[in-house]
This record gives sequence, structure tokens and C-alpha cells, in this order.
Amino acid sequence: MKKYKIHAIHERRMDKFLESLHLLKPLDEGRLKCSICGRQVNKENLQSIYPFENKIMVCCDNPECYREVLKRKESE
Repeated sequence: MKKYKIHAIHERRMDKFLESLHLLKPLDEGRLKCSICGRQVNKENLQSIYPFENKIMVCCDNPECYREVLKRKESE
């Protein structure tokens, strides 16, 4: 059985975390897109923030998109 590390951020610290990744302004301005489907990501539909190919990526709350993120992480 595989073991995974789960990192979580409490919503009270989310803005500070997003700012540290330089994602808060693009998120607030509507410029952040899901790395899988291209849908606009906002604070209500942000599912995941993850590294991929030396970039910080985001994923929307669509279950199919999140499954694709998990596949990407498994293949690394």
C-alpha cells in the first residue's frame, strides 16, 4: 500500500500561502486557470495547488481534473 503525505492549509492562512506562491493577485484578478481543463479558478473552486515540471500548478474542483492531477503525481 502506498503512503502519501497530505499537506493542508487552513482557510484563515490561505491568502498568505497564495501570496507566498505569487498566486493571490492572479487568483483575485481572475487570471488563474486550471492546469487540466483551463477553467477559471477562484477561491470557491480551487481544489489543489501542486508542483509539476518545476512549475506551481492549480486544479479546479472538477473530479476528472483532480484525477488527472493524481495520475501526474503518480508518474513522477
